[in-house]
Amino acid sequence: GATAAELHAPIVSVSKSSMDSYISSLTDVSYSCVAYNIADPRNISQIYRSGDAVGLYESNRYGSGAIVPYSSQDGPIKFVCGTMPVQFSNGSKGYEAYTTAVNVGNTTVRENLNNSIVVYKTARKRPLLCRGRFLYSA
Repeated sequence: GATAAELHAPIVSVSKSSMDSYISSLTDVSYSCVAYNIADPRNISQIYRSGDAVGLYESNRYGSGAIVPYSSQDGPIKFVCGTMPVQFSNGSKGYEAYTTAVNVGNTTVRENLNNSIVVYKTARKRPLLCRGRFLYSA
């Protein structure tokens, strides 16, 4: 595996208790930056359309979920969502919701579209990866 230096990833210190608390919450929920209809926030998509907003969607293992405003993200890791231009297979262009940055404590890690945003827990054998939209265990 690559090291943080090889990935050109910033190194961010997080207390063990904060990281343990955050990781334990991942057993029940997952997070994704999505576009959602302002009039009906239950209508979510990866594709941003007129009348949409972009935000963090928290879904649980039972299939339900909700938009979580940035101000309500209470863990040690906070996600910043945005849009980026994309070209679809039919040649049309649009915008897709994705993770623009991750705030860990007082440090902001921004994706440069060439590398992943990587959040490490030293006691875990494998890192947690945030590639654009999805946070998952590698």
